[in-house]
Amino acid sequence: MRNITAPTRQNRNKLNELTKLAESGKLKPVLTKVFQLPEIGKAHSLLEFKEGDKDFYGKIGVEIATNRP
Repeated sequence: MRNITAPTRQNRNKLNELTKLAESGKLKPVLTKVFQLPEIGKAHSLLEFKEGDKDFYGKIGVEIATNRP
């Protein structure tokens, strides 16, 4: 059996570094628009066809509301 943990460790180290950068505010993703969950169809159309915004660039977010405190 071969040990294949090295790539996992490398990825974990990269993820930890990205987490530190994000938490410090040095890494800021391009989030163009946030959709509510009922608007998921509009979000998909924007990503796939740039429907409604021909100059779309970046990423979108989908806000999922929960009833938990």
